[in-house]
Amino acid sequence: GCMAQNKQDEIFDRLPHVPDEVAYYFHAKYFAAGHLYLPEPPEPKAFTCSLALLHAGKWYSAQLPGWPFVLALGVRAGVPWLVNPLLGAIAILISFALVRKLYDEPLAKGVVLLLAFSPWLLYMSANLMGHALSLVLSLAALLAVQRARESGSLGWAALAGACLGGLANTRPLEALAMGIVVALWWLSAGWKRLRIAAVAISMLVAMSLVGLQLAYNQALTNNPWELPFEKVDEVAYRGANRVGFGPD
Repeated sequence: GCMAQNKQDEIFDRLPHVPDEVAYYFHAKYFAAGHLYLPEPPEPKAFTCSLALLHAGKWYSAQLPGWPFVLALGVRAGVPWLVNPLLGAIAILISFALVRKLYDEPLAKGVVLLLAFSPWLLYMSANLMGHALSLVLSLAALLAVQRARESGSLGWAALAGACLGGLANTRPLEALAMGIVVALWWLSAGWKRLRIAAVAISMLVAMSLVGLQLAYNQALTNNPWELPFEKVDEVAYRGANRVGFGPD
């Protein structure tokens, strides 16, 4: 354990290395201090970061708030570097529970073995990006839906909605993809087994968390339907935040 930790210190130094990580860490630090954004610094050019924006007198990270909120818990505890390793471990445990429930224990143990030695999972569980959180939320949503689908439990349904809503505040395209899969799987249980109240409470919880994102947008951009990330176009250049190819 000590040797592994020393190697991690040598490779990552418990520091952000790419602009996305810098923005996430900056985001988490002012969240941990109780701020939605900061006032413009006296020398803006001294604090230049591609995803930390200065707009309308506000200084903030353009990233979505889901992962920075979780990372802020690590910042408050003084161990931001520990959050993703813990999430990676939790993802393996949830994978075991889900696969064992859907198939059997020997297959679940095989999944644990493969994940524990996956270079990609290890790497993404050692940086400051939001992928480990999105993996945990996705797996937890599937496990919760499986339990709610089987038993009609309102508690598991609420957890599924919370995970999907949290995923929407972290990596929204993944939330859309996972939401479609979850909906089709849940509805395929058939009307005899489907409990409408469970589906409804899941949707309500998910929509409540999406509502928090809209309120967050309003606080930063003065428009609930405009993500802070969309301000990159105004701060950098037209098309900077556009997906795809072309002149912009």
